[in-house]
Amino acid sequence: MGHAQVVREMRPLQKKAMGFILVDSERGTLPISLAEALERYTPKLGAGFSFDTEKGWADDIRDAAIRCLFGNGLVRGGAVDFDEKTDALTNWKTDVYALTEAGNLEIEHGGNSRLIEERKKSSEKTKIFGDGAECVYVYTDSILDRAKFPCCKIGRHVSSDIGAVLGRIFQQYRTGNPGIPILRYIIRTNDAVSLEGFLHGQFDKERILGGTGTEWFEVSFEKVENLALEYLRK
Repeated sequence: MGHAQVVREMRPLQKKAMGFILVDSERGTLPISLAEALERYTPKLGAGFSFDTEKGWADDIRDAAIRCLFGNGLVRGGAVDFDEKTDALTNWKTDVYALTEAGNLEIEHGGNSRLIEERKKSSEKTKIFGDGAECVYVYTDSILDRAKFPCCKIGRHVSSDIGAVLGRIFQQYRTGNPGIPILRYIIRTNDAVSLEGFLHGQFDKERILGGTGTEWFEVSFEKVENLALEYLRK
C-alpha cells in the first residue's frame, strides 16, 4: 500500500477519533500519554488492518491514524504538549475550537509544515487583552504592512483561544490574498457581537467595499486598539 492510500484510509478514522477526544475534553478525562490514547481510541475506531508502504512505514491503520493526528495535528497545533522520552501528554487545551483547529492541521491540511510556519509568523506579534470567552480579533496583511498601506480586518469569534482564532483567519484567507494574515489583537469579551458592532460603526466610513468582504477597513490597527480599550473601560 502506498503512502497516499494510507493517508486516505486514515482520514475518516482521524475524524472519528477527534469526536472521542472532544467528548473526553468535555468530561475532563483526556489521556495523559500517547500509549493511553492508543489504548483508549483504537478499539473505538472499528476493525483495522495492517499496512506496509515498504518505505519504512508499517503499522495498524488505526494506530497510525491516532499517532499522526497527535503528532501532526494536536501537538503541532499547540493543543497539547508531548514529551517523547516519557510519552506524557500535558497542558491540554480544553477549548473545543482550539482542539478542533489543531486536529484539522492533520485532518484537513495533512500536517502542512508551511501552514504551521505561517501560523507561527502570524501570531508572533499578537496582543491579547480584555476578559471573556468570546473575542473580537484584528488582523492585517503581511505584504500590505510592508507597503505601509493602513488597513485591517475586524471580525469576531465565539472562542477567545488564540489557536481557534488562527484557525478562523486562515480559513478566511484565500489564495487571492497578497500575503499572510498578521494577527494583531485578540480582544476578549463576553459579548463579541456588541464590541464588533461598535468598532464597525466607528469605522463605517473607512469600510473597504469590493471582493474582500465587508469587514476590512482602511484604518490602522492601532486606532482599533485605542477604541477597543475605550469601549472596555466603559
